[in-house]
Amino acid sequence: MGSTPGAGGQAIPDTVFADIESELVEYDERECLLANAYREEEQRRREREEEDRSRDRERAQTQAGGVNLASFPNGLGVGGVDSDEEAAGELSYCYNEIKNLVLIEKSLIHKKALEEWTRKENLFTARVERKTKKVDSLKNEVYQLLGFFSVFQGVLLTAVSQSNLLHCNNLWSPIVLSVLASIVTIAAIAQKLYQISSLLGTISSEEQAVKDVVHRGQELRREGKNFVFAKFSKNKQKEPKKNYFRLYAVLVLSFLVLFTVAFALSHWRILCYPGSTGSPASPPT
Repeated sequence: MGSTPGAGGQAIPDTVFADIESELVEYDERECLLANAYREEEQRRREREEEDRSRDRERAQTQAGGVNLASFPNGLGVGGVDSDEEAAGELSYCYNEIKNLVLIEKSLIHKKALEEWTRKENLFTARVERKTKKVDSLKNEVYQLLGFFSVFQGVLLTAVSQSNLLHCNNLWSPIVLSVLASIVTIAAIAQKLYQISSLLGTISSEEQAVKDVVHRGQELRREGKNFVFAKFSKNKQKEPKKNYFRLYAVLVLSFLVLFTVAFALSHWRILCYPGSTGSPASPPT
């Protein structure tokens, strides 16, 4: 191990110089690392600023009415043009709608019109739902009455056919019961079918009203202050929707009348001609 003479003639070991040299090397390495880290951080900061400026330019282009298609994932490469154009069109439409909503909020007339049409839309929609439930309930009641009619007539016909106490001179008793039950059932079913037909007519008109107010609201959101009220003030003569339910109701009531006649003839046939010879049954002695 060597030594180097120092100040005052005192010897300094060579290991001290080696330690100092190694510390200087480590210090230089740390300085280089810090300098590199600083340069990398500065580069990232510049990239972020460039990205922010690019987004600001794209946003400005969008607000000016144009959309930069390069901002979409597919860019302008082959196969991505259609999807990018659709996305751009949707973005532009959404922006215009929001812009028009802001303008509508500042215009008292347009704001009140949009609020009124929205209120009518909710009102008519609630009415349609309520009346549709009422129609379903009435239909269930009609089915129950038809079930009562068929069960009663079947039970009465079975009792007449199996009774040994009823003969041709007792013909009017089961026929009168059958006809009375049929009249009550047919009257009740006719009333409910009339109610259903009336409700379906109002439902159809209110559904059309919902479509009208929804269309007006959509046009107002799309046009904004350029919306022309006179365009929707004209009463367009629309062809009324055909109500096929009335034909259905007539057919149901006609079949019920035919079944009533068929049951009456069945009672007459069973009581007056119980055998297969076709000769009338003789009254009991």
